[in-house]
Amino acid sequence: MKIQLSLYKNDFLEYQLYTDSKNKRISKKKRNTWLMLTSSFLLFAVITFYYHDKQHSYLLFIITIITFLFFPFYQRKQYKTHYSKHIEENYYNRFGQESTLNFEEEYITSNDANFETKMNYTAFEELNEIKDYYFIKLKTGGSLIIPKNKLTNSEEFHLEINKIADKFNWKKNVELDWKWK
Repeated sequence: MKIQLSLYKNDFLEYQLYTDSKNKRISKKKRNTWLMLTSSFLLFAVITFYYHDKQHSYLLFIITIITFLFFPFYQRKQYKTHYSKHIEENYYNRFGQESTLNFEEEYITSNDANFETKMNYTAFEELNEIKDYYFIKLKTGGSLIIPKNKLTNSEEFHLEINKIADKFNWKKNVELDWKWK
């Protein structure tokens, strides 16, 4: 099976967001930041209530509640903005560059304007499927990003890639309802 595709900023961004949403260290860091900020405001509110002006403590209690409720939304937006800028700075020369993926019996070949790569299926460990993408993860950490909207025959590709995943014992994650959180 042969696929021709071009990747753009949003493709790299979706991959980065998906990968980081599965990273336990990043999830823990996001949760700890949220809890530390909220608990800090709460602590200041309690101290102000007992030792200083009660009007200011009420304001700090309101800020604590707002932080507790809305900081996760702000944090998601900040992470997305950060990743977007990182991708623009580091992958800009790959945007729109047409490449061809050829799925052979024992390996995948990838050809673009600069490289020709041959990867054995044994070099892959995981097939991740979300609503709009397939991410085929290498054991070395990188992934092939395959947008579903670039596939001419998505049903055929789905069957073929799952057959390959089964044959080479890749872990399969199907999360069609995944969203960045």
